[in-house]
Amino acid sequence: EAYVSLLGVPPRTNPEAPDVVLGEKIFHSLNCQQCHIPKLRTGDSKFPELSNQTIQPFTDLLLHDMGEGLRDESTAPLASMWRTAPLWALKNKRHAADDQTETFRSGDIHVTYRDTQNAANKNPIQLLHDGRARSIAEAILWHGGEAESSVNAYNALSKKERTLLEVYLWDL
Repeated sequence: EAYVSLLGVPPRTNPEAPDVVLGEKIFHSLNCQQCHIPKLRTGDSKFPELSNQTIQPFTDLLLHDMGEGLRDESTAPLASMWRTAPLWALKNKRHAADDQTETFRSGDIHVTYRDTQNAANKNPIQLLHDGRARSIAEAILWHGGEAESSVNAYNALSKKERTLLEVYLWDL
């Protein structure tokens, strides 16, 4: 429990890069930070090093109506309600897949970190609560309900602005 609780979030890659900074402005212009809150403060913890720390999880940890497109097959009244997924360490989603287990056999001493990272960067990604989105753009477009105005604003972005937004999100 201590090990998992005390694991650090991977650091941002290059938060001061000009394209990342521009992408962050677009993120805010779309009002994404309304639910994907960049900064929160922790409360008290049995681990002093985790108490009262400012963290950047990019979530509010609350349930939101995500619209009919993401509605669960259930007939329950909360079937379209989903907890805001944290976006921190989004860049690691691709690396969390085990798509390369056949390529890199356990115990192979000739495998380098660079080899595994290059291969992992080609892994497919699965986003949203059920993995249905295969890209950041697709995940954004699945949003509905409370996020409908943000999706409409996203649809109005130029291709360059969408790319900058993704540069920012992949930096998290």
